[in-house]
Amino acid sequence: MAVIEINGRTYPTLAQLPKLGEMVPDGCAVDASFRDVLLSEFSGKVLVLNIFPSIDTSTCSASVKKFNEMATKLPNVVVVCVSADLPFAQKRFCESFSLANIHLLSTLRGDFGRLLGVEVAEGPMRGLMSRAVLVVGADGVIRYVEHVKDLLNTAVDYGKVWKLLSVDS
Repeated sequence: MAVIEINGRTYPTLAQLPKLGEMVPDGCAVDASFRDVLLSEFSGKVLVLNIFPSIDTSTCSASVKKFNEMATKLPNVVVVCVSADLPFAQKRFCESFSLANIHLLSTLRGDFGRLLGVEVAEGPMRGLMSRAVLVVGADGVIRYVEHVKDLLNTAVDYGKVWKLLSVDS
């Protein structure tokens, strides 16, 4: 299990995050039309998975906006933002900020959080996703993993992700 921190207390996730060089698990989540989506539907493309607890927090919403901006400059990259928010809220958020370069998926149902090791197992955020970024090559192999230990921290390293994407796409 991975461990996250909230206000100085630690909590486990349901599993360990996948490691560099491994194939990305074929997790399932739900799109804005409530259709079950498998990660394998994005195979053959470079994939960024921006995973976070809720789009209704300033840190999480800022990451969605930042990845939407990055996606405009990298046409061969698919950015998928995943949270436990309902598809209604995700769609409303994207429409209110005119975000059209990303895909949003909800962990409302499916095994995404468990298979990718990001679902919080205990504590006040149980059932939400921890904050993580994974970059998956067009071949399905994980090229970058960043798991933010402090759930309330904004420590995603956009510079590292950008550099990797600029080379890999």
